[in-house]
Amino acid sequence: MKNIFKIYKRDIVNISKNYMAIIIALGLCILPSLYAWFNIKASWDPYSNTKGVSVAIVNLDKGTNFNGEDLHLGDDIVDELKKNDAIGWKFVDEAQGEYGLIHNEYYARIVIPEDFSKNITSFISNEPVKPQLLYTVNEKRNAVAPKITKSGASALKETVSENFIKMVNGVIFSTFDEIGVELQNQRPNLDKLATAIIKLDDNMDKITSTVNEFYDGSITLNEVITKFNSDVPLVEDSLNSANDVLNTADKFVDNVNTSVNQLAPMVKDSLQFASNIAHEVQDTLNNNFNNLPNGERVVEVLTNVKSYLSVLQGKVDSTANLLDKFSKLNPDLKPIAEDLKKLSASISSLNSYVDTAINNVNTNGTISQEVLNNLRTKANEVTKFIDDKLVTFDTVIKPEFDAAVAKVTSISNNAKTVIGDAQKSMPDIKKLLNLGIKGSDIAEETLGTLKAKLPEIRPTLHKVADKTRELQSTGKLDQLIDLLINDPDVIKSFISTPVELTESKVYPVPNYGSAMSPFFTSLSLWVGVLILSSILTVEAAPFNDGTVTKPYEEFLGKYLLFFTLAVIQSLIVTIGDKYLLGCYISNFSSFVISGVIISISFSMIVYTLVSLFGNVGKAIGVIILVLQISASGGTFPIEVTPPFFQAINPFLPFTYAVGAMRECVAGIFRENLFYDLGILAALFFGFLFVGLLLKKPFHKITHKLNKKFHESGISE
Repeated sequence: MKNIFKIYKRDIVNISKNYMAIIIALGLCILPSLYAWFNIKASWDPYSNTKGVSVAIVNLDKGTNFNGEDLHLGDDIVDELKKNDAIGWKFVDEAQGEYGLIHNEYYARIVIPEDFSKNITSFISNEPVKPQLLYTVNEKRNAVAPKITKSGASALKETVSENFIKMVNGVIFSTFDEIGVELQNQRPNLDKLATAIIKLDDNMDKITSTVNEFYDGSITLNEVITKFNSDVPLVEDSLNSANDVLNTADKFVDNVNTSVNQLAPMVKDSLQFASNIAHEVQDTLNNNFNNLPNGERVVEVLTNVKSYLSVLQGKVDSTANLLDKFSKLNPDLKPIAEDLKKLSASISSLNSYVDTAINNVNTNGTISQEVLNNLRTKANEVTKFIDDKLVTFDTVIKPEFDAAVAKVTSISNNAKTVIGDAQKSMPDIKKLLNLGIKGSDIAEETLGTLKAKLPEIRPTLHKVADKTRELQSTGKLDQLIDLLINDPDVIKSFISTPVELTESKVYPVPNYGSAMSPFFTSLSLWVGVLILSSILTVEAAPFNDGTVTKPYEEFLGKYLLFFTLAVIQSLIVTIGDKYLLGCYISNFSSFVISGVIISISFSMIVYTLVSLFGNVGKAIGVIILVLQISASGGTFPIEVTPPFFQAINPFLPFTYAVGAMRECVAGIFRENLFYDLGILAALFFGFLFVGLLLKKPFHKITHKLNKKFHESGISE
């Protein structure tokens, strides 16, 4: 043991007495950190700086006419992109777009074709055509840029799709609302007209008798006028607006029949989305609290839960309101709507529990088990309730909803029949009603025309009157108007995104550079010990006093210098990550300690290889480095690499070094951190054992190989 420290002391003294050795030692300590820092800084936040990635936008869209309005969706897309600086959009003509793509001015080009607006609105035709955005990418210019530009193109496609769905459903539901309001405003005239038609039908026998009596000579023209004034209603205002009202109603019926059947699947989608959110809340509360490092992280997770609950409650409320509206047509939907309202109250209660938990953490620095249990119990209740509704949707909710939809369809079809018959017979009905309006102006020839038309008018009028009586007696028209009048913005939002993606982060890291610091820091520490092995010798020179050292003493004595410099390297790079670069590190002290443990483990691995195998050991260290860069999962997820790299991943020191560093950077899960550091410690002691065991038998072989290599004249 004495000789071990004697070797170490001699190395330290020799360095301290030689200024060149001091400079080299300092360089050996600092150089690895520069390797890490330059790489981390270069990749600090590339995905927030994509506005420099130029993508050409070529708008050839000629526009179209939709629902009576001129639409130029290509222009709308361009206007939206001008507000978006996520990517460097360049708005050019077709020729410049082609030239710039070929000559490396643009990373990609997106062309909006001439028929884009026409195709996107073709859904109303019998032969709808899917619109296309033509995306062309220049893959030569950069390997990563195509992924960025494709992401931008995909986001553009999703935005166009969502806005289109909103537009279409907005038009439909806005039309519903407009028609509902118009029908409500015209309701007095509709009632007058309906009453007039029914009264006219009731008095047809009297009218027919009066006309016949006049032609039989039983009564005079003045007596005819007197009887008509009592038998034919005065509805001049109703007549003036009759055609407008009937046209409005006819338009409404067509829209109802084409759209109302889409609602049931949307309700199911809404419940499925609510279930997904509820399970996310449940999983977060059940799994994410036992190993959080500090109160700040607990509050962050609870705040994410509140965001989830806000989205969940909005979805539940909108679904409940929709079912509540339809319950006026099918009362069996009312209990389901009421259940959803109770669920909304439970979600509010859970939200209150979350607020209590946040206050608890802010006050005490931690969350009590009682509060946590209350949160979990309430979350489990909410999740179970939604899942139960989802399971019974097809057998319980959907049939009731379909029954309400069937009533809407039946009412609208019935109304359409009435409207059709009324429109056909309206000219004749007008003539009859005009008799009451004209009064004393009735002429004998008018009565002659009426007498000839009565056999034709009477059955049609009776049919219309019967249908009108049915609509009035059941109150279905009122139900329909109430169903139609809605908030179109709320409805079209519900329709356009029945499923929304709500993002939350469990172990958030604010920038890409910080997220990559575990990999580049670990890489620099391995590079650091490789440089040490290249500059420093692993063989102890003989002592001037004649002291003879044993192989194991030489092994441990020379390692202590490697150990010292490796620890200094790790301290410089880890502290610099935090204070020079400003990397986000959740637990800095653990980060520094982990860095030291990693560096010690790496130094033992590389030192043992070089001590046993000489220059061959250095080559093995480089080979391991190359394999670790590809197979450690430090950059891409290991699951996306070829099978060979996945197979060797568990056997590489980097796998555990990067894993330990990530725990310290993003948030510690103790079991993971201790496991990774435990593996690194096992590697240290494993290579230490191998080195001590094999140093003596390999000593002469290694010395002979190194001497032979030196004789070649190509080594220092």
